[in-house]
Amino acid sequence: MNITVRRLFTFSLIPFLLCGCQKKPAQETEETAPPVEEPTSEPAETETPSPEPEPAPFDISGVKWILIGDSLTDKTMAAQISYYDFVQKDFQCEVVNCGRSSTGYMIAPDYETFYQRIDLIDFTDADVVTIFGSFNDLGRGFEFGTAEDEGTNTIGGCMNTTIEKIRQKAPDIKIGIATPTPWNLGAGYDSIKDAVVYWGVSQEDCDHYVSLLMEVAARHDVPVLDLYHAGLFDPNSDTDRAQYFNENGIQDPGIHPNSMGHYLMAPLWKDFLLGLLGQKG
Repeated sequence: MNITVRRLFTFSLIPFLLCGCQKKPAQETEETAPPVEEPTSEPAETETPSPEPEPAPFDISGVKWILIGDSLTDKTMAAQISYYDFVQKDFQCEVVNCGRSSTGYMIAPDYETFYQRIDLIDFTDADVVTIFGSFNDLGRGFEFGTAEDEGTNTIGGCMNTTIEKIRQKAPDIKIGIATPTPWNLGAGYDSIKDAVVYWGVSQEDCDHYVSLLMEVAARHDVPVLDLYHAGLFDPNSDTDRAQYFNENGIQDPGIHPNSMGHYLMAPLWKDFLLGLLGQKG
């Protein structure tokens, strides 16, 4: 075979070799590829989780809320905007304010005690009632008594009587109790007015009062909003008194929170109210 013929033969093999080289990967692909399943007439069933129901928005615009209390609830110069004003603004519920200054579960120098006021309140169509008193019962020589006391001869007895009278008059109403906010019990106020405000109340008295109130509430299965230990403000602090107990330049000795103090309380009251109405998960 001459050189020319050999070259022609060699060149003629190139396309064949190239085809052979390209065909081998294709064969490997066919061998390794998984078999294609024929589509069935009915699609395979797949389990899809049902969507969680969206929580219903809180709507208590039709709720009637009765408030029993003292000067922390009664509208005074100490706070132009109170805790219930902030709550009502967001919830649009009906508020019936039965707060009376200087009163308590046992004391009533100008108005009725809390338990006496129950007889005067119209609970018609009311959904919830809350009791929010301060430490006005202290420093008057009243006996604390116990959480099991009946009658109205001790503070504990008056607390029990208040709850019992509400249950008798409005058996289906939701009841909630708030503990007092802290008082300023420090030194530095020597005027006659301030001496009357303090009435010789001590820290131990306040602690005992709150503990007794919580025991009475638990005895009746009444939820408690504990504002005493919430730590929202410290009336014994000069800085906090200037910020949370001063309304338009009128300085309170550390008993009545101003509008800003009530603003800090409002979110706790909102959650508490929703919980009483069963609208808080």
